[in-house]
Amino acid sequence: MDIEGKPKKDLAEELESLRDEIAHLQSLILHPVVEAPPSEVAGTTVPDKESVRLQSGLFEYGPFGIALVDTEFNIITPNRALCRMLGYTEAEMGSLHLQDFTQDPNSSVQLVKQTLDGILPAAKLEEQLVKKSGETFWAQITISAISKDHAGRKNCLVILEDISDRKWAELALKTEKQLLERLINSSVDGIVAFDSDGFFTVWNPGMERIFGVSSKETLGRPVFQACPFFKELGEDVHFAAALKGKKVISRDRRYAIPGSTKPAYFEGYYGPMYNPTNGEVMGGLAIIRDVTERKLAEEEKRISEERYRELFENAYDMVYTHDLTGRITSINKAAERILGYARAEALEMRFSQFVAPEFQQTARRMIDRQIADEAPITQELEIIAKDSGRVTLEVSNRLVFREGRPIGIQGIARDITERKKTEEALQQANKKLEAWIQELEQRTREMTLLSEMGDVLRACVTTEEVYEVIVRVAQEIFPAQGGALFIIGPLRNIVESVAEWGDTSQLELTFTPDECWALRRGRIHWVEDTRTGLLCKHLHSPPPRGYLCIPMMAQSEAVGILHLMQSEDTQMPEAKQRLAMAMAERVAMALSNLRLHETLRNQSIRDQLTGLFNRSFLEESLELELRRAGRTQNPLSVIMLALDNFQVVYEKCGLDAGDSILRKIGMLIQTNVRKGDIACRYSGHTFVVVLPQSNYEASLQRATMLCDLARTLEIKHQSEQRVCKITASVGLAVFPGHGQTVEALLRSAEAALNRARSSGGDCVVGAN
Repeated sequence: MDIEGKPKKDLAEELESLRDEIAHLQSLILHPVVEAPPSEVAGTTVPDKESVRLQSGLFEYGPFGIALVDTEFNIITPNRALCRMLGYTEAEMGSLHLQDFTQDPNSSVQLVKQTLDGILPAAKLEEQLVKKSGETFWAQITISAISKDHAGRKNCLVILEDISDRKWAELALKTEKQLLERLINSSVDGIVAFDSDGFFTVWNPGMERIFGVSSKETLGRPVFQACPFFKELGEDVHFAAALKGKKVISRDRRYAIPGSTKPAYFEGYYGPMYNPTNGEVMGGLAIIRDVTERKLAEEEKRISEERYRELFENAYDMVYTHDLTGRITSINKAAERILGYARAEALEMRFSQFVAPEFQQTARRMIDRQIADEAPITQELEIIAKDSGRVTLEVSNRLVFREGRPIGIQGIARDITERKKTEEALQQANKKLEAWIQELEQRTREMTLLSEMGDVLRACVTTEEVYEVIVRVAQEIFPAQGGALFIIGPLRNIVESVAEWGDTSQLELTFTPDECWALRRGRIHWVEDTRTGLLCKHLHSPPPRGYLCIPMMAQSEAVGILHLMQSEDTQMPEAKQRLAMAMAERVAMALSNLRLHETLRNQSIRDQLTGLFNRSFLEESLELELRRAGRTQNPLSVIMLALDNFQVVYEKCGLDAGDSILRKIGMLIQTNVRKGDIACRYSGHTFVVVLPQSNYEASLQRATMLCDLARTLEIKHQSEQRVCKITASVGLAVFPGHGQTVEALLRSAEAALNRARSSGGDCVVGAN
């Protein structure tokens, strides 16, 4: 009722009336009225100022947000309720579009478009809107078309009602309902509800799992028609009791598992459901729990107890119990046989009375630990039987509980007297076997190391690599012995150590071959005790306790010796000696092969007359150095040196003199280059020196020095005792300025050499 006592209009009627008034007000806004006396214009009475003021007040202060939207979705003449609802000022609202405060612009914009196009006379939707602050709220949007303005433009009226409270309440109710459904559906127990007429209203997946009946077969049907087995099991009285407002429990109901002959058990908890309005019973609820596992466990427990009693009496091992003070409370027949006491006699005794005196403390600690830790403990005890004989028992005991409190100890004892004797004999045999196995494993590992050493030695390309491999393997195979590897020099007049391991302070590292008995005899020399044995002269004083010298033979020639020293507290067994001999053979073969390989390689890459590298090696090496210089952006220089008038000297002084000149020039160049430089004989009397990482200025100094040194050489002719003087012309080229390939760089250096010759020789010329 309103203030005047009249009934309020229906909300729809109010909205419709409000739309009419707003449309009329909009027409007044679009068609302003000048002050004039009331008159008839085309049959229409122009409203007076008071009517316009009242209608404008209704538009501005109505309960809903109201605005006009044109065909471009611009907001026109929003009322204050809409500005307050969205958080914008009237000035800000004038620059907004409908899409600016809708989360899903397509839905509302589409309806506005359809309304403006005349497809829909009006439309209504519920949507989340965004305020200026970013906060969202739910609104019911009503869209309706209005008449064109005086310019013929279409507009539509948009009315917004804030329905956030109702929407959030609906969402909360929906969430609560979904949560309840999830709880019921995820319950392990079966949950079922029925109304006062006895029809199922809830049947969760737990019920389907327990009874094999789906919800489609039960929901909306009478209880005993959908599930007749409930009545067969006598559950109808419990359903009836729940509808009478009682709570009842049905225990251990047995039924057949669907699709199987196996029995199953369940418990039912029944109770009423009340109407929250009047408190009357409106139905019932039952929770069905599957207790099959528990019932089967109880049955298994009963059977287990019967079996235990049978095993207790018929067990071959001694089974007994005693209280926490040690008094015997029960024994089986096997205990009577082992102890020699009758059951009645044993029940009058304590467990400690059976235990041998030296095992009394062990038995006491065993019981104390059992009480403290509550974990089963196994211990070996010796007991004294009634006939005074000793018996060894393996005793295992555990605490016995009653109502959660320990009341005693149960033990199982096995007679292991014969087994102990057998174990002792077996342990001795196992120790020997383990020693044999360890020795065999050690030999296998050592032979594997030797084999791997042979493979690695074959892959070594320098003697330094060979020595490094030998030291590593010797330290693993002979960890208790120090030692060294000695190599005989090229002149076979000195033996020098090239690799040592361990303590070699008692060993001379350089000696002559006749100071070692192994080299003199050509066979292994083993001295177990240096106080009585024949000692080599290359040992210091005092010598080690024992030592072993093994000559390394290759192609019936000794290349060195392998020397091993015996420590004071470790013996060198025969197996170790054989292993050392095998190692010496492999090392000798590797060194012989490496020397042969080095000889062949030198023959293939070096000039036999001068000892310098040959032309093929020069081209390969220069290619690699150019690539490296290109990557590192470093300079690289090439010096090409040729003897002036060498042919005249050759003809004048003879072939031997010419070869002597070439050899001396080769030695001069070899002794005046850096370690990383490459000196080569390029052709007959032409030589090339490659200087990596050397710029033009440094290389020019080096070329000038070689030219000056060549001028100082003198060759005497043996027959005529004449001295031959020689000079050299030198050409210099630098990468990358004078060439970026091997051919280009060598051509540049050769061109510079030719210019030096043309200018009279005995000078240095750089490439253009």
